[in-house]
Amino acid sequence: MAETLISPGVLARENDQSFIQQNPVEFGAAIIGPAVKGPVEIPTLVTSFSEYQAIFGTTVESASREYG
Repeated sequence: MAETLISPGVLARENDQSFIQQNPVEFGAAIIGPAVKGPVEIPTLVTSFSEYQAIFGTTVESASREYG
């Protein structure tokens, strides 16, 4: 921490903020399930359904069931 005397009675301090860690991002809900494509085992922030479809695809067919 650097201190500089500007004038009598006035002292300027510089705070080194390179060691201050950023707070973790908090999410409200999570969706876990099968997807057509997208990153595997990587948490991904999605803010809209159209963004979800662009990243993970639309529906998944498994045997006689359709998920989506």
